[in-house]
Amino acid sequence: MVEDKNSMVIGADGSVMHSLHAGKGCTVTIRLLKTSPVNYQLMSLFNYQTTSSANHGQNTISIRNPVRGDSITVSQAAFKKQPDLSYAKDGNTVEWGFDGVSDTILGIGTPAI
Repeated sequence: MVEDKNSMVIGADGSVMHSLHAGKGCTVTIRLLKTSPVNYQLMSLFNYQTTSSANHGQNTISIRNPVRGDSITVSQAAFKKQPDLSYAKDGNTVEWGFDGVSDTILGIGTPAI
């Protein structure tokens, strides 16, 4: 998440006032090995989506952990930038960043039967 859901102001008498924020903005980072073929797919998608603002921010990312029952859906996801690349003696990873809107459901911690 990119911001707090609440802000609190403390009055002169010590009482508090809470403000609930509607923001559901989030950041997702996907780390892949430099040799992963998914980098080609994401780079092709990045190149296409950044040709026009009509194509930008149209991704949906689903993250599920079926063992714990967690489910995160990120909608209106947009590429943050082209990933930084480094070339070195040892292989590295490529990080793809996205900004979007998150809906999260945490499971009960046990697999569904």
